[in-house]
Amino acid sequence: MKWILPLLVALAVPVPAAVAEPDCRTVAQLTPDERLGQLVMLGGETTRARDLHAGMVSLPDMPDLAAAADFTRRQGENVLVGGDFEHGAVQRIAGTTAYPRPMGLGAARDPGKAAAAALGTAGELRQAGVRLNLAPLADVNSDPGFPFGVRSYGEDPALISRLVAAQVLAYRSAGVVPAVKHFPGHGGVNADPHLELPTVDADMATMERVHFPPFRAAIAAGAPMIMTAHIVLKSVDPVMPSSLSAKVTTGILRDRMGFDGVVITDSIQMGAIRNTWGLGSAAVRAIEAGADVVLSTGPHSDHVEIVNALRAALPQERIDRSAARVLRLKCQYRGRGPSVKVDPDPIALDSITLLDNRSKALPFSRGVRTSVMGVRDVEPLARAVGGVSWWQASGDDPADAEIAEAVRQAGDQVLVATYSRGPSLPPGQVKLVNAVKAAGKRVAAVSIGVPYDVNSYSDLGAALAAYAQTQVWGPPPPANPTVLRAVARVVFGAQPGGKLPVTVSARYPYGLGLRY
Repeated sequence: MKWILPLLVALAVPVPAAVAEPDCRTVAQLTPDERLGQLVMLGGETTRARDLHAGMVSLPDMPDLAAAADFTRRQGENVLVGGDFEHGAVQRIAGTTAYPRPMGLGAARDPGKAAAAALGTAGELRQAGVRLNLAPLADVNSDPGFPFGVRSYGEDPALISRLVAAQVLAYRSAGVVPAVKHFPGHGGVNADPHLELPTVDADMATMERVHFPPFRAAIAAGAPMIMTAHIVLKSVDPVMPSSLSAKVTTGILRDRMGFDGVVITDSIQMGAIRNTWGLGSAAVRAIEAGADVVLSTGPHSDHVEIVNALRAALPQERIDRSAARVLRLKCQYRGRGPSVKVDPDPIALDSITLLDNRSKALPFSRGVRTSVMGVRDVEPLARAVGGVSWWQASGDDPADAEIAEAVRQAGDQVLVATYSRGPSLPPGQVKLVNAVKAAGKRVAAVSIGVPYDVNSYSDLGAALAAYAQTQVWGPPPPANPTVLRAVARVVFGAQPGGKLPVTVSARYPYGLGLRY
């Protein structure tokens, strides 16, 4: 796939609005309410988005491409429909292709494969009429004590920069707006902004060395949109979160880095913002700080509160400045780019990482009674393996009675799927792995989430990392069938291609990737 990047560089050239679409709307052609509407992206309840003249709308979960296309048609040609599609259109549109999550692409180590995944995603999004992806993520997983999860490509700013730039070029060439996030970088945060306001203690030298390079690479690749994060960057503004801070949004992103594209906030409904500043006040502060668009993902009453606050507080000149940026963006990405289909399976196979095989338990043998056990995505993993029994705990920390039942049901060779978002496993999962091993079974474990799980069962002697799942907010998302297929192939002898994109421990260093 090395040929992909040179092609994308040639294709992803910005097209001036006047040349691309002579009939593109200008600020002067819009009513005051329509101009104001360009400053919001509405998610959550969107049935009355037209009432607020919203310039952007989030795609809700859809059963298929046809339903998604119908939704975008009903929004109207002047509305930019988008959403979070970090590992494929499948995040919102059932029946579409799942690609490896960002950390899986980091394990694959190939900008061409990252670009291919973006091209495949963009192709399906354009079939649905969706022209905005709130991705790729430029966040550096810099603190194992507070891992950002498999939504980050890894810990190396240089690798992340290459992969982010490759995906930005791919989305641009395919006519889909990439919104790079979350500036100035979620990598070193100490809390979840969905719930509370995180802080980043890194000084500016660290930010310049670790967290800013992927964003600079994105800007150099022509990123048209960047999303700001609800985090306090203490070395720049110890009081205001970056999304509401002129020192960060204007002082660093716009003035120091020279970004003149569209700036969008992360969801203003997150606890980090709403609980302290309130929706309307926060929305006004974000625009005054240098953002162009406020992302609102709540009920219609929230949307109304935000629009009314912006109308009351912002001078027309300030509204018009951001509206012009948004209109220019829409014009440049109207109907451009090829639509291609990309096979996800080779990319996923190159992401699966063999961390340990001292026990020689891997690969498993065909024809031997096999079980798949664990706490997340067990049934779909068992289906991917085929012809095996499966058992799943009732929660992430199985009780002793559950573990005893699992051992009773275990086959002669057992694949245990572990899951965590943090640096260590819940104790019940560790007991499960050890109990199955103590029963004399041939055992291998695969981390479905972050790869740090292996530290909790380092004496097992057979471990894989899949980077397949993360629960950010609400119920667990669906399993990633593409990655689970790749796991199944590796377990039965296919050559794993991944290398660790993070440091797990001295035994499992950055870059580790064993082979059979």
